[in-house]
Amino acid sequence: MRVLQSLGEASKTVQAGVFQYRRTDVGVELDLSIGQAPSVLQPKVLISHRDWVTLLRAFVGGKKVFRLTRKAGKASVYDRVEQVFRTLPSCSGVAWNDSYAACIAAILEHEGSLDLHGGRSGPIHLKRDF
Repeated sequence: MRVLQSLGEASKTVQAGVFQYRRTDVGVELDLSIGQAPSVLQPKVLISHRDWVTLLRAFVGGKKVFRLTRKAGKASVYDRVEQVFRTLPSCSGVAWNDSYAACIAAILEHEGSLDLHGGRSGPIHLKRDF
């Protein structure tokens, strides 16, 4: 498994989240259990290859730059990921957690699907490569 730091604030303490993921013959497996107490463990999530492609397609066409986190009236990676995640067959029955968006954004950046760019106003933006 690869260990990454999630993108965005993990909590009000502004502590970065650490998670692990791996690609399997079935899809992308997210494991957010690193450093968590057993009482707050999130279940592992397996996103099928087909559903991962659906996530990638959510960023194709039209807008090329997305804010990382939510701000009223602005398109964000978190909003787009959450919207698509809730429709994915392989994720049905998985209770949504904002940590999933932070982890998926980190994977998209790590694998080169989106690039980080700091704007003049300071926030992190993710930009498509295509």
